[in-house]
Amino acid sequence: MLRQLDKQTAFMATFSAEAYQAAMQTAGVYEAAGNIFWLNLRGSATPGVPINATAVKNLQRSHFKGPAHFDGSVAVAVPKNLALSFGNLRRVSPEEPEHAMLFAVRDAIRAGEAEKTLRSWRSKLLSVTIRFEIIETEQDMFFRAVNLRNKVIEEYEALVRTAVGRVFELVAFRSSMQASGVSGAEELFKAWEANVRQTRSHLAETVTLNFVETAFKVYDNLLGDKKLRASVMRIEERYGKMSPWVWMTNLDAVVLKSKTPQLIEWVLLMVEHLLLTEQMSCKDFTKRTLIPQKQKGLLDLWVFKNDLMRYMVNNLLPKIELTAAQREVLASLTVAEELRSKNKNKQWQGTLPESARLWVTFLTNVVFGVGSDGCLKTTLKATSDINEFIANNTAVAEAFSEVEEKARAEQGRPEQASGGSSAEVQTQALCGVGGMEVSLTELITPEQANQDDGQLEAWFEFMNTKIDQFCKFIVDRGAASMTNSALAAELKENSVLAEINGPALLLYDSKTAGEASSNANVRLPPFRAQHLKRMAQAFIKARDQGGDDIDQQEELRDGDIIMVLDGGRHGNDGSIQGSFTKISGESITKEHKVLVGGAVEATAAQATKPSFPDDSEPVFWHYSPPVLFSELLHNFRPMVVVRGNETDHCMAMECIKAKIPLVSICLSETHKEALTAQVKRRLWKAMQTESVPEVYAKKRAKKAEEGEDDKEAKTEETGGEPEPKKPKKGGRPTSSANASAAETARQATRRDDSHDANETMRKALQETAKISLPPVRVPHTLCFCSDNDSAVRYDVSWKVLNARVHAGVPQNRERVFVVAIKRSIQKRPMVWPQERPTQPLSKYIDLSLRGAASELDKLPRGARKNLDGALKTIRQRGGDPQKDLYVIDLSPSQGRGPSFMKDICPCVTASRGKGQGFWLSSLGRWTNRTELLGLMGVSRARLPENVISEASLGKIAGNVVPVPLMEAQRACCGRRGRRAALALLGGRGDSNYNKQQAGEGRDSAVEGTAAWSSTWSSTSSSCLPLLSAALLHLTLLDLALLNLALQLLDLQRRRLRALSAGPGKAQIKRLVERAFAAQIEDFRGIVNDLRRGQDAQSERQLSASLAALCLEMAKAEVDLQWTPALAVDRLPRALAAVDLRRATVVDQRAEVPRPRRAARVVDLTVAKLDLVARLALAVAAEAGGGGSELDALEKRAQRKFAVALRLSAALAAWLMGRSLGLISGVLQ
Repeated sequence: MLRQLDKQTAFMATFSAEAYQAAMQTAGVYEAAGNIFWLNLRGSATPGVPINATAVKNLQRSHFKGPAHFDGSVAVAVPKNLALSFGNLRRVSPEEPEHAMLFAVRDAIRAGEAEKTLRSWRSKLLSVTIRFEIIETEQDMFFRAVNLRNKVIEEYEALVRTAVGRVFELVAFRSSMQASGVSGAEELFKAWEANVRQTRSHLAETVTLNFVETAFKVYDNLLGDKKLRASVMRIEERYGKMSPWVWMTNLDAVVLKSKTPQLIEWVLLMVEHLLLTEQMSCKDFTKRTLIPQKQKGLLDLWVFKNDLMRYMVNNLLPKIELTAAQREVLASLTVAEELRSKNKNKQWQGTLPESARLWVTFLTNVVFGVGSDGCLKTTLKATSDINEFIANNTAVAEAFSEVEEKARAEQGRPEQASGGSSAEVQTQALCGVGGMEVSLTELITPEQANQDDGQLEAWFEFMNTKIDQFCKFIVDRGAASMTNSALAAELKENSVLAEINGPALLLYDSKTAGEASSNANVRLPPFRAQHLKRMAQAFIKARDQGGDDIDQQEELRDGDIIMVLDGGRHGNDGSIQGSFTKISGESITKEHKVLVGGAVEATAAQATKPSFPDDSEPVFWHYSPPVLFSELLHNFRPMVVVRGNETDHCMAMECIKAKIPLVSICLSETHKEALTAQVKRRLWKAMQTESVPEVYAKKRAKKAEEGEDDKEAKTEETGGEPEPKKPKKGGRPTSSANASAAETARQATRRDDSHDANETMRKALQETAKISLPPVRVPHTLCFCSDNDSAVRYDVSWKVLNARVHAGVPQNRERVFVVAIKRSIQKRPMVWPQERPTQPLSKYIDLSLRGAASELDKLPRGARKNLDGALKTIRQRGGDPQKDLYVIDLSPSQGRGPSFMKDICPCVTASRGKGQGFWLSSLGRWTNRTELLGLMGVSRARLPENVISEASLGKIAGNVVPVPLMEAQRACCGRRGRRAALALLGGRGDSNYNKQQAGEGRDSAVEGTAAWSSTWSSTSSSCLPLLSAALLHLTLLDLALLNLALQLLDLQRRRLRALSAGPGKAQIKRLVERAFAAQIEDFRGIVNDLRRGQDAQSERQLSASLAALCLEMAKAEVDLQWTPALAVDRLPRALAAVDLRRATVVDQRAEVPRPRRAARVVDLTVAKLDLVARLALAVAAEAGGGGSELDALEKRAQRKFAVALRLSAALAAWLMGRSLGLISGVLQ
């Protein structure tokens, strides 16, 4: 009976011994219809595991209500020899289905079912699908049984319908039934129930009439909308059967509470956001939490948060002073996906004003967070009106009030550094604490922990947020495993460097870019040109905004600065310049380079290496003082700073104080982790230190004041390093220097601030900041000055004029012109020259004069190489250098390839005028000095002969202001301005001016301008505002200054005549000094007369400054043998002599050197800074509507000469050992 098969009713092939043998030997698997009693029904592959009787009963009710085939198959294990033991086959598939079938047969027999029913059951029992598998060991049987059960779980996960799937299933069923006239929910439910077998499982909802009605409502209001459906499906796909939308009750609650599609979308996105940010889990979204009885649930809270967010956007955000781009970014944060994307790297928040950062913090932690939900729900019970809610909720009201107060304080002025905001901390207190690398327990004492009322964790999270906002640490894995482009991509993707449009600063300190092979505590490491090139290329590539413009790709952005600190060593200038190359190998254009040089401080060659008790050594022996970082940030005002390589926590702390984002390039992951921990420790300490107001947290310090070591706190507040003892009289300075170096390194190993601000430098910087013009109201970022609210007396305007664009001269010569008009005499606004068509270069070049073939052979090797390179590039770009007129510069600066322009002459500089000029491609020769003078609007025929050498004449040609440009400017002035301009250009000093004299003045304009320009104009290498043009325009509208300029012009003519007569240099010097001495007295009298009755102090400053400037100009001209490189024009070179990099040297064992002409350099620096600062300040104060032009001027100035202009006076006084009385003596 056990082996008998019902072949008549079997639904698949019955068991065959021959087929069994063949299939098992070939495939190892055989399936056939067999008798269920062939199995060992009491055996199990997982013995000892109990079977759930209720689960078996459920299977019986759902699968075997009557005689039914056994769905699926029963897997049995057979040995390798294929022997079968019918009646005792070892089953490895789940036992529950067979048991459910046998229980159904048992119940049918007990119930006395008809013979027909029992025979039907018999047929089903004899036709069970059995799958034979070769399984040899008991362990293999065990794992096969477990895997078969897991397969069922996977099938459930894939096949079971969630509420979302069931809704679409019912909607499809409704569509199919509408053809037969059935559309009502009740009728559809009856048809469904008649044909669908209901499940009895808590893992899926039972379809009832209410379920059907709810499904149609959810589809009509939610899932029928394409956008809302996409939001639901994203969560379904991500979380599967754990999704909150598995249950119809959750979907029904969303539709019930959210009355509009916009609110439904908001709720769905909130659920997705909370899940993705792991603030809540899928289990947290139930009917009890979404819509609880007799209280406010999550849906009520989310709907209110939408109102709260709209209030923030419409009422708070407009009160914050932001740029259009910043306002657009903040408005986009109301979308949760955008907020998550931006918060992956919080450095972008460091570019916002403090009120905006508070706004973002509240939005992130309160609106899109859960930490404050408790207190919000409490207030929400009383009212849901947004205005009443704010009035009743103290925490929200204080946070909003703080944002408004900060916004009002920020209106119309740059952001000032400030400490932790109470509203920001209150927000953190509402929101709880996230994960931390440095534990709070490590930072506080047991006494502080006992006194904590829950605020310490909020302050700790506040500290971590500050670091995330302003500090980003990037690991440079080295050139072997990370290319320069890969490092650039790392900087671009993982920091805010590429997103900031303002100026960026790369600070590279060669003292920490390695270590000397011996005596590392004394000797600086060798200069690593390739490492600097790697940092520069990665920085420029990460900031690249060239786009499709090939010439601008991998070029430094306007306003960006790469500052190299070389520790004061000579001989690396060429290596530094050569490091500024593109990744492609081409040189970066010269205008992006700034090189500062100076004297080297003497060091003690025999200094001994400090030793430490624990045999430890600092990672870096040579540091930069924090005051240097502070001053760089204060004066350069970068929007983001990159440090490569980073050394310690000092720059990070200064950037956090100044609220400037920092990107630190670390040596390794270990260095990154240690540096991050160190910054956290230092910031936590600073938050408790009242002497650090930028980050001082008053409430935090009050909590922590007990248990702190007073001595340690005092050391911390004063900078961390005691003043080194002065050496005894007659002693060796090296001994105290060794002790100072040892103490510095020792403090570095114990994680203290290893730097102390040099008081001399600090005082000098503070005193120099007082140099300002009293009548000017607003300080300018390009000079040392302070606020002054006095009334503005001059109307100032400025413009960048190009001789090619505004005068029609085919020479690309850009200069900044500043015009200051005294308001008491101003009758009309200043008008600038309009653009003019450029004249052809052939008008200025003698095309009939061609070079001989031998002239090409005479070219030096370097010039010939540059010429070949330029010609090759021209041909590659489709040009014909033999046919077209290309002007080529064959003497480019080091590290820069040849430059060329078609039918346009590059800027004629003093060096090109003194030398051979430019190469003309189609003529095969150099430009001559007659042609260069013509490009400046000066006729060679009008100049006196045999007065100066050809080289000096060419140098003058490179220094003059183009005459056509001056004529264009003169034509735009008013009546009085035209008269003054004609008088000046013509050399007329007579105050009784008439039309006839005006005509005579016009005839002699060329000669007068040439002489005047050789005395006053700026050198082509100077990037300062064109002081000559500025003084010219000042004289146009101030008669007293006009007379002074005219007398200086007459003096220049007398000098030229004296030179032609051949007197000695001493005689000329005495003549000039006597003339200028008298002129200074006259000038003082004129100034006093004009300014009588006004502020005497300011007039003394103005008079003394300009007088000193005139005197020094005259002396410098004599000393330089009458060359046009005057003291005014020598300022950039004088400032370059100030060694900015020497400020980074910690070792102070030797006295500061005193160069022989230190006094004169300082005098020149202060005098020039005084006047230039006045002009720049006036521009900033009275630009009035020219914001874009002013920004362009600032970017240009910062790129060109920011280093020299901002720090020169203070560092000159400090490094040269001069007293501050020298500075004040010049001004007063």
